[in-house]
Amino acid sequence: MVVWKEISVSPTVLAVAIAIFLPLALTGFLSSAQGSEEIWVDALFNFEFLDGANLSMELKLDVHKITVFDRVYSAEDIRDNYGETGAAFGLKLFEYVRDTLRDRVFSGCNVEIGIPYVDEASLSYSSSNPYNPPVTFYIDGNISLTGEFFDYQISSVDKFLNGILDMGGCVKYSFEFLSPPGWNISYNFGTPEYIEIREVEKGILSPEGNDVRWEMENWNGMEEKALDGYVVLREKQPTSDLQNDDLRLDINFDLRDIDVTHFRCTLQVNAVDVSHLLDLPDFVSDLDVIPSDGIRLFADLGIISWDDVYSNVIAPFKEDVEGKIKNLFGDVDITFNVNLSSTSNCSHPFNITHMDIHPPISANLSGELEKFVYNISTKMFLGFIYAGGSATLTDDDLGLLTIGYPFTAHVTLPEDLSQEVEWNDSTSLNSTLEYANAPLYEDERTARIIDMEIKSIDLDLIGLFTGKAEVINRFDAKDKYLIYRIKPYNGIKAPESISIDFLNADLIRLCIEEKLFSREVIDSLFNERMLLAEQAFSQTLGVPELKVYPDERGFDESLEWDGDIRNMDDAYPIVIPIYSSIPKKATFSFSLFPFSFKVHNMSFECRNIPGQSTKYRFVFPPGVKVECNDSSGIVSINTTSDNKVVVEVQFDGYEDIEGITISCSMDIPPLMVFTIFLPFLLIIFVIAILIVIVVTIKRKWGGRIKPVRAPPQYQEEYRPPLEEQR
Repeated sequence: MVVWKEISVSPTVLAVAIAIFLPLALTGFLSSAQGSEEIWVDALFNFEFLDGANLSMELKLDVHKITVFDRVYSAEDIRDNYGETGAAFGLKLFEYVRDTLRDRVFSGCNVEIGIPYVDEASLSYSSSNPYNPPVTFYIDGNISLTGEFFDYQISSVDKFLNGILDMGGCVKYSFEFLSPPGWNISYNFGTPEYIEIREVEKGILSPEGNDVRWEMENWNGMEEKALDGYVVLREKQPTSDLQNDDLRLDINFDLRDIDVTHFRCTLQVNAVDVSHLLDLPDFVSDLDVIPSDGIRLFADLGIISWDDVYSNVIAPFKEDVEGKIKNLFGDVDITFNVNLSSTSNCSHPFNITHMDIHPPISANLSGELEKFVYNISTKMFLGFIYAGGSATLTDDDLGLLTIGYPFTAHVTLPEDLSQEVEWNDSTSLNSTLEYANAPLYEDERTARIIDMEIKSIDLDLIGLFTGKAEVINRFDAKDKYLIYRIKPYNGIKAPESISIDFLNADLIRLCIEEKLFSREVIDSLFNERMLLAEQAFSQTLGVPELKVYPDERGFDESLEWDGDIRNMDDAYPIVIPIYSSIPKKATFSFSLFPFSFKVHNMSFECRNIPGQSTKYRFVFPPGVKVECNDSSGIVSINTTSDNKVVVEVQFDGYEDIEGITISCSMDIPPLMVFTIFLPFLLIIFVIAILIVIVVTIKRKWGGRIKPVRAPPQYQEEYRPPLEEQR
């Protein structure tokens, strides 16, 4: 049995089909006159609008009889001969559908028709009636509408139709439905959830309102039948549904250059009534006012030119606003330019599924103001306004209400912060100058990081010779106090003319750089932190006496910045570091078989400081295995890129605990054990060498050391007489 897979109509497919049936065609078996053939098909042509210009197609063909090779096949005959002639039945149905849809109903459109495939279940039916039940075939496909369908020449029907629908317009789709002789066809059109049917001619609208059907009966006819009908579609909730022109101003006082205020007035064309600029085709209705996306869409499709937009919309707008600005600010040297990035060079000119006013068609009027308000220069505002300071502005100070157009106004601080004071024509400006996006702080933010890194592990040799198994861990301790923002206090405060609740890190840097804070104030701050660091180190390690030192170099490094007051924030804190070097003893156990060297019960007391983030970091040497008790859930163990083990205890300052005491143990690897014992081994080695030297000396001198004798005393030698010698 042959089952055809769905493919698109293409020269390759047609070539294959011709090759299969060429011998039959040469002998006249395929008839070219469908009207003279006997055929009976009940068809459901189901079309689903995917959007405004594309449809999917699912066709169901119930074949009661069909003529192939000059022979009439009933449904029963089709079943009996499908194994040998199934492809011919499919090809015949394919030709009917192609001629009906591609060449007639959707003439000029891009119609992709799949190869028919049979419903296998319908081949197994049996009945005394040879025509019933029918054999069912299916055909799937897709349709893309073109300008020829609407009799309207345009470069992209897809963009045009979907853009029209998303701007609240209605689109009329007119059809000439066709039913060949022997065919009963139901043309059914469904719409997606976001599109509604507004009007139908001659069709039957479903109770739900999202389907329309045209019924055509011609099963016993000898000639084709035609039926005209149309459907009008509209989006239920279009992105834009505008009724009037929308021309607005965006006015900006830009303080980012410090010494001058750059004034810029952006003319924004958000929406335009185009009824006097162009004539839309008859199949488009209910669309007079279009958003800026619609203007760019029409320009892209060649429906309107940018010259027409400038001369009829932008130029009159510009002349009116420019005259009113000069009345407000004097004879300002104003320059004008159209923002091409919102017109012909727009990077994202439109989105056919989201046609809105962003970005608006825009042009700029710009100039420079030496003074902003109150005869005060721009620079006087920047330091404290950026950091959260305040001043007072009212509508009378700037007088923008006299311009006569809807507006939004901004006072712009350095652009990296994107902070602006904003008001508009319907919201009065009569308050302290506290920017909506300025750094507004509710509380102080300080943090403390206490680092304890074991730099060396040594045997306690004195304790070892007295029977104590202890090592001396030498910690490099550093207490870093991080200031993100603090309330003004003592000498650390703003000048009286500035109202500010918090000083952020960059503002403090600027104050120190400008010597607003004296050296005595800085020394006092260091002395305070040194006392607290000494207490923290002593408490954490349990060492009663130690010395701490200020790390002025680290402090100076935290004061470094680019000096640009346009970028003041609390992203990088000021650091006041205090350091010390602290020895601490701990017990150990040692075993050769199996090899083990473990340092036990190193306890650390970590205290929680209410309202302040505090982090304790205990750093262990590379290769060491660390075990740490944790019943609080705030202890974490991590490994650095250089294989150091870090035990961290993090307090957010809001935990309902005073602190915790953690106990850690270290498993020391063999190589490190060797380095720990190396001094002891060297002593043993030296002692052994001395012993060897002593033993060697003893052996060389007979096992003893001869005593020193007095010099011999010489006496005259006795010689016996000669006779005795003989």
